[in-house]
Amino acid sequence: VGFVITREKDNEPEIGPIGLVPHARGRGLGQYLLVSALRALKDSGFSTATLDMSITNHPAKKLYRKYGFEDVYYKQFYYWVPRMNVGTS
Repeated sequence: VGFVITREKDNEPEIGPIGLVPHARGRGLGQYLLVSALRALKDSGFSTATLDMSITNHPAKKLYRKYGFEDVYYKQFYYWVPRMNVGTS
């Protein structure tokens, strides 16, 4: 029902994404995945980690702040979403 990805880039651990299927949200599973990832990184000798998240994902932001993560910088992404015009003459 969920997953967490951790990776190492330039000897710095990164967490994310963390994902849950919609019906599994709100049960503490995201917190469980985050804490499990943090423990695994600590056991591997790391004392810090970074993560990426959408600035509009307020529940995730609240969770990450609970565990000491802070906003450091923002990236701007542009998404292309095709739109279909139906029934236009």
